[in-house]
Amino acid sequence: MDVGVETITPEIAAKYLAKRDEDRPLSNGHLKYLKERQRRGEWKTNGDSIKFDAHGCLRDGQHRLMMVMETEIPIEVVVVRDLEPTAFITMDTGKNRNLSDGLAIAKKPNPLHLGPALSWVRKYLVDYMNSTKGISFEQHLEVLDMHPELHHSVEFRLSLGKPPGSPGFPAVTTATHYLFSRIDHEQADDFTERYVTGLRLEERTDPVAVLRGRVLSFALQKKIHIEGQQILRLHALAWNALRAERPVKMPYKLPDLGARRPKIDGFPKDLFLESRGELLPSEEQEDEEET
Repeated sequence: MDVGVETITPEIAAKYLAKRDEDRPLSNGHLKYLKERQRRGEWKTNGDSIKFDAHGCLRDGQHRLMMVMETEIPIEVVVVRDLEPTAFITMDTGKNRNLSDGLAIAKKPNPLHLGPALSWVRKYLVDYMNSTKGISFEQHLEVLDMHPELHHSVEFRLSLGKPPGSPGFPAVTTATHYLFSRIDHEQADDFTERYVTGLRLEERTDPVAVLRGRVLSFALQKKIHIEGQQILRLHALAWNALRAERPVKMPYKLPDLGARRPKIDGFPKDLFLESRGELLPSEEQEDEEET
């Protein structure tokens, strides 16, 4: 086996691609994802290699090589040659890193809780409530750098623990606490604490009481599959009613799914992100939401 670091130019990339294994399909979505990352300057030499077998056939790295060809931006990468063909059955069998894994590597506190909450906050700020597949770790980290107070919301939600009968979807609860705190920090604390613990919910028409009761009732209906964004939309409805001092006389209906963010009354428009970025298929894991 021969291992070395090489600078891959568009010309070299074309030469290597001519030796590729034609049985391995090219993913246009993943290629576009890589090109967008490279153009944003997020490409790093990380030890992942381009691999050739003992017959000179390219067995791994075609997407990176195509990335170089189409962007015309050279990269420095490890190249491994003369691998036994049978060795390739062991490739790509590991666990892909998700956002929480990246935050842990970056030494961010509470990464398992921070990752999913950060994902929901970003979805809201970019006005796209669907999947974050195709969004890079660097893009999420940029949002976290702009909103460091999210760490406080994670710590606040963790401080409440898991009281008996507490509604699920803690990542959504953390995210909405942060979004609401941009409007009124004390009211956000009160809203989230009462929702999680069930304390101080004397009035049946209290928006927080109605919200909590509905989320718990939905959880008991086994035939209903509930998405995190539907819970976030319910939180927004309850928050808006609370801010308007409007009692809720009828139970909330389960909201429909949609790409656009729900309205949160009073949320500062200057915090919205102008571009939602590329939302493309990739090998990045979908957020894991605890219910």
